[in-house]
Amino acid sequence: MLDDLVTSIKLLFSGKLTASGNLLRQAIEGICMALMCAYQGTLLIGEKESVYWEMVERQAKEVEGHLAAKQLVKNWERLGLALGGAEQLKTTMGVYHLHSHAGVAAMAYRMQLGPSGLIYIGGHFDEAKADGYAVELAQRIEFAKLAVQTIDFMWPSVRAIAKSAKEESANAAMPASK
Repeated sequence: MLDDLVTSIKLLFSGKLTASGNLLRQAIEGICMALMCAYQGTLLIGEKESVYWEMVERQAKEVEGHLAAKQLVKNWERLGLALGGAEQLKTTMGVYHLHSHAGVAAMAYRMQLGPSGLIYIGGHFDEAKADGYAVELAQRIEFAKLAVQTIDFMWPSVRAIAKSAKEESANAAMPASK
């Protein structure tokens, strides 16, 4: 999630808006998945109650990244999240979904604004798109703040998992009594 965010910002500065947006979408999917993996109970995945992280561990199709935002919204209350925040992640991901596919938007991001309409291969910072870049950068800054909140939210679960794993390891190392 953090790598996708930082790389998204680098790509934004180099004028590669399509790739930048695609990585931001992946970062959003990652944050949704992390929140659900950190949850210690069951979540409604599809039509059944499941432990999300166990499904991720066995690479179940029902927990592929592209489904994460919808699943997060479906389970927001159980996860203890504000619905507005969950909906915002889902909406933002939908906007950046356009960055994942060839089309008019992807083509426009490669073209210089103005009468020449030059197409740049390999990225190019277009001064005429400065206002748009500022909006994109502001979105990434807000996402970085959300990432910090997510880490804070998940930290107790991470500690609980680490403690449980340590206890299981210690118990496994003890010889069986007769």
